[in-house]
Amino acid sequence: MAKITAVVKKPYEKAEVVEIDSGLETLQKIVGGYIEGADLPDMLDVLGFCNEEGLINGLEPNVYRPKWKDALFGPLVYVGAGPEGDSVSLNDEQITRLMKYFDAHSVRDFGEMYMHVQTDFKHYKNTESVM
Repeated sequence: MAKITAVVKKPYEKAEVVEIDSGLETLQKIVGGYIEGADLPDMLDVLGFCNEEGLINGLEPNVYRPKWKDALFGPLVYVGAGPEGDSVSLNDEQITRLMKYFDAHSVRDFGEMYMHVQTDFKHYKNTESVM
């Protein structure tokens, strides 16, 4: 199986650049279940995946998406978007954008996340753009 460069982000931890096997089974193993798209604003060249039942199963909050007034829960994995919609290695520029986004928008604790969601992100810092 081919290896690809990906970024994995676990709740309350710093994102990591890792080499993973390409394929559905690897993505499911990383997120701990069935996968669902975990897009990030303005990153059409990147595919993101999370656990489809992460919120229902009580997984910890991970990353804010204030532009969409929500958060992603549980472990996340991001890969490059190939020309046919397939998963490919991330390039250096994509990795840099992802790391900046995670540095700016990682959830620090559940209470903080709950407050932002309940107040419709009115008190959230205004640092959405990572371009």
